[in-house]
Amino acid sequence: MTNKIVLDDKEYIPSEMSEKAQNIVQQLNQLEEKMKDRQSMFAVLNRAKNAYISDLKSEILSTKSGFNFSEDF
Repeated sequence: MTNKIVLDDKEYIPSEMSEKAQNIVQQLNQLEEKMKDRQSMFAVLNRAKNAYISDLKSEILSTKSGFNFSEDF
């Protein structure tokens, strides 16, 4: 299966490109992989942030009510 690249609605086959163009395609592919990794890391960090916010809300509510809402008791 040949990978194709679409630029401005035109398809190109990297193996038919110049060596310089093939290197640029490789760099572009590496960049896209890094972007996917960063997006995944962002999702993980965002979940952690939301968990910390939830913990903070529970702690504030526990302090105000005098009742421990955490699961650690």
